[in-house]
Amino acid sequence: MASCHKEDANLLQIDPDGVVFSLPYQWKKSLHNDKSFNSNAYLSQAIYYKGNIAIPTTNGENNRFLTLINSDNGETIWNWNDSYLPYSNQIDISYYYQNNNLLTYQTGSRSYGINLDTGTTQWRFQRDSSFESRLYPSIDNFFLI
Repeated sequence: MASCHKEDANLLQIDPDGVVFSLPYQWKKSLHNDKSFNSNAYLSQAIYYKGNIAIPTTNGENNRFLTLINSDNGETIWNWNDSYLPYSNQIDISYYYQNNNLLTYQTGSRSYGINLDTGTTQWRFQRDSSFESRLYPSIDNFFLI
């Protein structure tokens, strides 16, 4: 479950020192469309773009997505699942590099570049064997592995 909080004086929880320790939901969204838990991803840190957040989701048919969520209302902006094996590969983002609207990451033998404005694949490639490394920016649109 992903959620965002809003200020509502009736639902605000404040301790005796005046510190707010609980806020009510502004919105909430199930990470899985069929409402049942599916192990679908690992993100080592939050991915933000233009004030919105990218989170892993599933659609109930074993598809795994990286989904950009509008932080104001919880609506889906886009879903991405252009991985080499969307039905069996988890979205595993241990290390990523983000430059403007491009998110790049490496997992196993696969490398991806995702356009964060559109949720489309900018580029992707797969090697013959696993390659544990990180993508590093060089100049402009070039990356070193």
